[in-house]
Amino acid sequence: MKMIRKAALFMIMMVIMTQLSLAFAVDVKPITPVDPEVKSDLMLGLNQPYGLATDYLGDVYVADTYNNMIKKVTANGLEIVAGGFDGKNSMGFPRGGLLDGKALEARFNKPRDIFITKTGVIYVADTGNHVIRKIEAGAVSTISGTGTAGFKDGAASIAQFNLPSALTMDSEGKLYVADTLNSSIRVIRKDGTAETLSFTPDQKTLKSGKLNEPSDLLFDGNGILYILDSGNQSIKRVENGVISLVAGNVTDLNTETGYVKTGLVNGTTSEAKFNFPKGFALDDKGNLFVADSWNHVIRVVGTDGVVKTYSGAPFSGNVVGDIKEARYNTPTGLIINKGTLMISDMWNNEIKAMPIDYNDISFGYSEEALQALIDPAQTSTDWTFWENHMKVVLEKPIVEVEGMIYLPFKATMTHFNYEISWDAVQRRVIYKNDQEDDGFIDETSGMKIIQNNSYLSIEDFEKIVHKSIKPLEIYKTIIVVD
Repeated sequence: MKMIRKAALFMIMMVIMTQLSLAFAVDVKPITPVDPEVKSDLMLGLNQPYGLATDYLGDVYVADTYNNMIKKVTANGLEIVAGGFDGKNSMGFPRGGLLDGKALEARFNKPRDIFITKTGVIYVADTGNHVIRKIEAGAVSTISGTGTAGFKDGAASIAQFNLPSALTMDSEGKLYVADTLNSSIRVIRKDGTAETLSFTPDQKTLKSGKLNEPSDLLFDGNGILYILDSGNQSIKRVENGVISLVAGNVTDLNTETGYVKTGLVNGTTSEAKFNFPKGFALDDKGNLFVADSWNHVIRVVGTDGVVKTYSGAPFSGNVVGDIKEARYNTPTGLIINKGTLMISDMWNNEIKAMPIDYNDISFGYSEEALQALIDPAQTSTDWTFWENHMKVVLEKPIVEVEGMIYLPFKATMTHFNYEISWDAVQRRVIYKNDQEDDGFIDETSGMKIIQNNSYLSIEDFEKIVHKSIKPLEIYKTIIVVD
């Protein structure tokens, strides 16, 4: 009776939440129980959920990690797909186990991820057991791994993993595993045989093919493998065995911890910093959404390669509503389902749904959005410079050379409160400001001398001043947008 009352309470709460979302146009909302009593119930709620997946019908499944179960999100609440409860361990958490058999009689140990095929077969990264499981026709089986942590390739009965945390599958049906504490990507063939992949660095963006505790992986529509390299605070891609950097500053290594130093920095591929991201998802436009877990935010890597913070703030919380006001507590798994981003909000023990707003500036700036930042009546046939909806008069003209727009370096940097000086011996321009953000430009770093004045391209300016600067060709305007 107690469980029935809790289920009824959840249904009432979901109806109320739905009505509120319609009335106030909520952008981010929970799709799993929010009532504390229901959330704390190991059958009806979640306990540090991690990975997410959808089936061919669009139903959402979740790895309920610390309840040792796989669950399905339904209109009536959470439905147990596999796993069960055998009491609690000495730390007060549900006790895990390794047992094959009927789905509800099988036992898992802190499973972190699931992958569902087009035919409905569910694969499970049974992380705490160091094995890979399969749920098919109402039964659970172990397809690779011994149940003991290790690092060994070979047949299913001898292969070993160490905290496998994520799964994906290629077009040939081979299962790929993020073998986290082995810092490797493993491949499991249909017969259960496991092998370890090795990668050749592209030598342009990466000098090493080594990974550092990978936490997620996926394939795009062209069969290119993407890897969330959590300990290296980066996203990488593999094509024909060559690995390259998608986003993340991988050069700043903390030699004491062995991890790349963390941060919350937006910007270009090499500038961006993350804080142990655990999950990501790719939309059909080519945008990568990243659960930047320890920063408590959702980031997006746009098709232009620029990283922006899409939702959340760098502190934990639990707030729904407007995308920019929403708060999370260690988001982990991400999936995209019918144009909506599903987020496993781990320490809030909820799954949240966020419709993707492609009008958001995180995906670039439309001509209409840029036009709203200027007054067309104040434009002319010459290029003009704008910030904060105001035209800025620069001492020297903006010029265009062979389709590339260049800004006068001294005039523009002075506007951004930099001091400028000329080093005649080294033939370079030195800049500095009160924040000790100093450096220099010369002809080897993109400086052009035009009419005896130093100029720099918009792209190079963005790297120095850490701002997004966009041209609007139709009005010949250069706009500082953020």
